[in-house]
Amino acid sequence: MFVLFGIIISNFTIGQKKIVVVDSTDNFPIENVRIFSLTNDLIAISNAKGEIELNGSGEFVARSGLYNDFRFSTEIDTISLTPKIHIINEVKIKPINTSDFYNSLIESSKKQALIDTTQNLYATYFESVLIIDLELQDSIFQTKECQMIIQKNHSKKNIDYKFDVFAEKKSYWLNMANEHMDTTVLEKWSNIIPKLKTLFDYDLTNDSNYKINFEDKKSERNENQLIISNNKLLFDVKFENNQITSWNTTNTNYCKPSESISMCFQTTSKTLEFSNNEYYLNNAFLYGEVYVSFGDKKFLIKMKKGFVENLNKSNINNSEITIASDVEDIFKTIPFSKDEELVKFYIFN
Repeated sequence: MFVLFGIIISNFTIGQKKIVVVDSTDNFPIENVRIFSLTNDLIAISNAKGEIELNGSGEFVARSGLYNDFRFSTEIDTISLTPKIHIINEVKIKPINTSDFYNSLIESSKKQALIDTTQNLYATYFESVLIIDLELQDSIFQTKECQMIIQKNHSKKNIDYKFDVFAEKKSYWLNMANEHMDTTVLEKWSNIIPKLKTLFDYDLTNDSNYKINFEDKKSERNENQLIISNNKLLFDVKFENNQITSWNTTNTNYCKPSESISMCFQTTSKTLEFSNNEYYLNNAFLYGEVYVSFGDKKFLIKMKKGFVENLNKSNINNSEITIASDVEDIFKTIPFSKDEELVKFYIFN
C-alpha cells in the first residue's frame, strides 16, 4: 500500500514546486495554512505535513489565523511562519481543574459569538477526493471549488446561515487503465463526509457540540493551548484572552482487513478557526480516510472539504449567484472536466 501511494504522489506532482510550511519556534509543520495570490485568490492549503504544491512562479501570501502573514516566492523550499502569540514553554502554568478551565473557555467564547454582528463572510469552498484501488494500483482525484457569500441571520440564541454560491467548477484526474470510468459514480464517495452546513453547528452559539468527557483522557496545557486525548481521540484547543481561536478533534481507528463488504473510518478530523478581530467561524475543515471492501476489491478513500475566508470580493457577479441551503447540491448538475495538470488545493499524505 505504501509503495502504491508513493507512485501516485510522484506521478501526480510532476512539474509542480513543493514547499513546506513550518512554525518558526519549533520547525513543526503547520496544517491548513492558506496560500493566496497577491490578488487574494486561494491557491492551496497545506496538509498535515505542512506541504503545498504550486504551479509556475511568482509571489504568494501564506495566511493562518494563528500566525502572521508571510509573503514569499516559489524560489524558496520552506515557509517559516511566526506565531501571533509567542509561546513561552518555560512559564509554569498554575495547576487548575482542566475540565473547569475548558468549560470556562467555551462559555466565554459562546458569549462573544452571540454578540458578534457580522452579517456576511466571503469564502472559498473546496472539496478534494482521492480514490485508490489497492489491488489494481489505479487512482482518481476529484476536486470541486466555488466562491460563496455566507449570510448570517442573528437571533438572541443562535445564528442561521444561507449560502450565495457562484463560480462553481469541478475537475478530475486519472491514473488508471480504464479511461471510461464513470466519474458520477465515484463522486458519490464524497457523500461519506458530512455536509458543509454541519460545520456551522460548531459556530460556538451552541456549546453542546463542544462537550468533552474528561474521565478517560489525559490533558496537557501550555500558555495558549490545551490538548486532551486518549488512545483514539484527540482534542487540540488554542485560545487567546480566554477566547477559543482554534478547535480540532481527531479520531483514529485500526481497520482490520476484510473479505466481505465493509467500510472502516481510519481517521476523521474536524478543524474550526475563529477570527481574532471579529469573532466568527471563518475557516473550517473536515478530513477523512476510509477503507472500503467489496469482497476482493479494496479501496482507500481520502477526502478533505471545507471553506476558508477569502478577501477577494472583486469577482462577484450577482447575476451568477445561486442561493443554496446545501452547497454540495450546486455541483450535482455540473459535469466534470478532465484536467491532466490539475491544480490541487490539497495534497494527500
